[in-house]
Amino acid sequence: MKKAVKGGFLNATEVADYLVSKGVAFRDAHSIVGSIVIYCEDHDKAIEDLTMDELKELSSFIDDDIYDYIDYQNILNKGIKVGLLL
Repeated sequence: MKKAVKGGFLNATEVADYLVSKGVAFRDAHSIVGSIVIYCEDHDKAIEDLTMDELKELSSFIDDDIYDYIDYQNILNKGIKVGLLL
């Protein structure tokens, strides 16, 4: 299941939420996430597999704490997604 989730960019919305929490307007966060997904597709990578250097090239708002936001176990443990673990 984890392998299937990795290929679907299901954590892309978490990246948008992360950027908004850093003060980025949602429309700009949406555009940045689009760039990240395209970069991942072009380089055959998942978002969580990008290095900090790669992420920083795509947005200066991203710091090391992004990995906590895009970790699938953390995503499932948050908010309404907790029910998915049952």
